[in-house]
Amino acid sequence: MACYSHEDFDSAPVRFKIGDIVDIKGHGRATVIEAIVDQPGHPQHGRYHIRYHEDNTTYWCRPKLMRLMHPTSKRVLVARHTHAYRDAMVHNIDRPDVCLEIGCHEGLTTNIISNRATFVAGIDTASEVVAIARGRHPHLAPHLHQLDGLDTAATRALSPCGSYNRICIDISGKAPLALICSMITAQHAAYPQASLIVKNEQLYDALVGLELLRQQRQGGQQQEGEQQQQQHQEKEQQQPLQGEQQGGDQEADAAAQLAALLGRELLAECELFRHQFRPPRTRPLRPREVTAGAAAGGAAAAASQQGQ
Repeated sequence: MACYSHEDFDSAPVRFKIGDIVDIKGHGRATVIEAIVDQPGHPQHGRYHIRYHEDNTTYWCRPKLMRLMHPTSKRVLVARHTHAYRDAMVHNIDRPDVCLEIGCHEGLTTNIISNRATFVAGIDTASEVVAIARGRHPHLAPHLHQLDGLDTAATRALSPCGSYNRICIDISGKAPLALICSMITAQHAAYPQASLIVKNEQLYDALVGLELLRQQRQGGQQQEGEQQQQQHQEKEQQQPLQGEQQGGDQEADAAAQLAALLGRELLAECELFRHQFRPPRTRPLRPREVTAGAAAGGAAAAASQQGQ
């Protein structure tokens, strides 16, 4: 697989449910159609019955080859770091997808997408990195171009069907909020049916902050209800009410700032990617070996310091 190794599948087994979307190591996306067979002696004991998305065939699969997917239902999926950005692709990009990556850099992520999607085009504004990407991934060379992602007419011409249903944006994880939002809105306007996977720290942090403000407001409302049930005095009731009002104002300000950049429709369609897979360490780190020469040098240095 492109984004994870064999060790990723050797962690504690997960109990899958009927209808779960899973990724089968080396074979692509599938849906669980029958639960695991627990009956001893059964020819498919310890396996799940799955149906592959690509060709609709079925297979009995061992759990250690299966990984649970968390595809998003929202239009814009936001990741904070490169590893999360790439893992979001594993969860969301499937074989029928026609993809565009804006900010292909040296082509590593574009290559990951190509292993999962039907088609991918990678673009970048820097001719140097596009040349490096073509050299490192010659099979993708015809699909790597020096273009600006805001030139949607040019990017549309790269697609074999004249459109994209998945757009990945990595113009820089530290790009200003206004710049990344303008790129998102431009892609949404050009390809209204496409889903976006975006890597940007400022946008991720802004959405996290807005989410925390909403949670604090809900917590304040719950606290207020409990206080009313307990019939506290008027002074004790006014403090949480004031805190709730301040929290509501902060939430409104944060939402207004993001809505001004993205629009309220797109803001409501944003989701934070939180399903990053972190495989457990399979073996402990080995202690650093000290060579005989280094040990002798260290002893000599210590002796000289004592002599001084």
